[in-house]
Amino acid sequence: METVTLNRLIQQDSKFAKPFEDKCVENKRLIKTLKQNIYDQDFNECTKSLKDLKDNTKQVINIMEQQRVVSNDLIDLSKRLLDKLEIKNALSEYRDWISFFNKRLRGQVGDFNVWSKAQSAIYNKVENSIANYSTSERDYVLQLETVLTNVHMTLEEYEILILMKFKSNCEFHGDRSKTRTEAKEKLNSFPNNMEGFKNALEKLFVALDLFESGNN
Repeated sequence: METVTLNRLIQQDSKFAKPFEDKCVENKRLIKTLKQNIYDQDFNECTKSLKDLKDNTKQVINIMEQQRVVSNDLIDLSKRLLDKLEIKNALSEYRDWISFFNKRLRGQVGDFNVWSKAQSAIYNKVENSIANYSTSERDYVLQLETVLTNVHMTLEEYEILILMKFKSNCEFHGDRSKTRTEAKEKLNSFPNNMEGFKNALEKLFVALDLFESGNN
């Protein structure tokens, strides 16, 4: 999206260069003509030259105003791109540390079932902006919270870390819900020489939908 906008603004900006240059050249010519008319004391021509100069100057100002709008849009876009780059760099730098922390945390939890259920609940809460955990999830989350407390971290702080990791995944790999829909649609045009994999992939997406709907 930003690339399309940037290219559009660059094209718009480039369109002003030649007309602006032509009008500036014309301004110089009109000023020179006006000076000559004054020197010749040809006041009728002076009046005409002044009018032409005024009209041409208005056109120069109009081009400058249009160019200023485009320039401001380019500046705003540049700021947004820089902000996005800073966010992307931050997410890139720290998501690996979050993954590393998760590996250590999993070892502290010990029980794989507790870890798996708690992680599923937390990711579901974060990704879908759910206010509270379900009754069936609370016991697993509380057990994880106990381990977090031992390392002086609250559950809310851990949720923020998971949210950061989720945003990082979206930034680098796209919105999962969106890409999943696209991936399903692409199965309709799956390569013929890979048909053997198609059924398994279809089952994969069905299973993911069931996992997240809670109907498994």
